[in-house]
Amino acid sequence: QRDSLLTQKPGNDALRDFWVAVEKWRDTGDPAWAERAKQLLFYCGDRFIENPAYGVTWPEETTSQFIGAMWDVFEEAPVFTAQERLDATNIMLMTLYDLPRHCSGYGGLEDNDTIIWNHTTFPLMGIYWLARYFNRHYGDVDGQMELMLRKVRASFEGQVRSWKPQEDSLGYYSIVPEHTIEYTLAENDYRYFENGSVRQHADYTIHIADNTGDPGGFGDSGYGHAPYT
Repeated sequence: QRDSLLTQKPGNDALRDFWVAVEKWRDTGDPAWAERAKQLLFYCGDRFIENPAYGVTWPEETTSQFIGAMWDVFEEAPVFTAQERLDATNIMLMTLYDLPRHCSGYGGLEDNDTIIWNHTTFPLMGIYWLARYFNRHYGDVDGQMELMLRKVRASFEGQVRSWKPQEDSLGYYSIVPEHTIEYTLAENDYRYFENGSVRQHADYTIHIADNTGDPGGFGDSGYGHAPYT
């Protein structure tokens, strides 16, 4: 398995493949997965060096909350020298600095007082986990970490008061509530549960589904291609 893993050519979504490899290493203890994760991470670093304007892909953006979380798992892995670990940390920082341009409405998020949508929260969750990591271990790097965390906080301050995000279609209505649950629980903030928003979201989900749990197809739901379950 080691040889097959390490000879695979990195794909376009290498940051996503990185955190998946870290997850495999965490769960199995197989050092081949750690080596694969390291290989993928340095490939991602080379992308930024070769093209400073490079941006994360859509699959990397939509799973970006796992990048910082899995880096926290992987940072002390025995596959790194001290210099490699520093280089890898800087790749994480470059990744963090790329995410805001993918975040809808990022410039005005500190003043947010209302519900939000998934094109804000997908990259925002990646920003949260990475900025929290750097702020905790390296302080307010470049004067940006605390600013980023304020933007994340303000974004969810508006959403936490409502079960409904800025979405109407079946395919998207649950994404922001899931992100809100993840963020608030990570902050030891239980208001989203205590104010009844999670219960309202659950009730709505029951009301739009039949007795087998299949919801009706409205809006962008994928029903044109296959049943949604």
